[in-house]
Amino acid sequence: MATAEDIDAKNISTTQKKLGAGGYGLVFEARWKNRKVAVKKLIVNSEDNAKLIKELDNLARYNHENIVVLLGKTTIDSVLHIVMEYADCGSLDYYLHNKESRLKNMTYLALHNLMFQCVKAVEYLHNQTPTVLHRDLKPNNLLLFDDYRTLKICDFGTVREIASNMTSNVGTSAYIAPEVLEGKKYTEKCDVYSFGIILWEVMSRKKPFHHLENPAPESINYLSGQGKRPDLNEIKKYENRRTIINLIEQCWHKDPNKRPTMQMLSLFLGIDSYTIRPLPSTSDDDYQY
Repeated sequence: MATAEDIDAKNISTTQKKLGAGGYGLVFEARWKNRKVAVKKLIVNSEDNAKLIKELDNLARYNHENIVVLLGKTTIDSVLHIVMEYADCGSLDYYLHNKESRLKNMTYLALHNLMFQCVKAVEYLHNQTPTVLHRDLKPNNLLLFDDYRTLKICDFGTVREIASNMTSNVGTSAYIAPEVLEGKKYTEKCDVYSFGIILWEVMSRKKPFHHLENPAPESINYLSGQGKRPDLNEIKKYENRRTIINLIEQCWHKDPNKRPTMQMLSLFLGIDSYTIRPLPSTSDDDYQY
């Protein structure tokens, strides 16, 4: 079984360029073996180190073209760090919302392709034995490569869970399924909900619940629990707009059992034709076209 390579910290030269920050770590640009890499400094309790290293070894065995490659682990100044491949085009969040991005040049077909790649990566995780859940799908965890043509997911599964010590979801509430927010038992369908929010964001090019005067996590949690979702009227531009909206509605349905699987999404996104096809109804009276 593959394990996360132990990298000598002496062979890594870090820069002061900060690439991002999350609930459990800071990411910096670095160089290793004459290549640019991303190094995440983990905020983790020392007693969790052994468990975290075991989970990193588990992650090293996942091999998919749309999952960020874990290159290894290292210890710098007595702190555990993860070494990952460098995303030369940044995150999907930056691309969608930063004024300096190339958004005006991103065609519908290109956006569709990126969403299909996201689905394929999460489908791969869900097909593992035991099933691996991402639990924190959001545009900041979707990284872009190859001149914005390739999308890869990062920060998934139990590594995120252990490192953050299950303490905070601040800043990600809009993407988290109601059953997770409410502390109920949840399945892989929580990732489908998150994908529905992301698909809305990509097609509307707006932040979820951007209209709120107070977009605090507590406000979003309450609205989500009450069945409120981002405004579908924000999606205006596409020829198959009605089908996109129906797809999103099924993904973010309050009842996890009425959401499609990632396998279904992979099939019906129809990457060969670049046309989103309607998903079959999840019951006799839901979402008929």
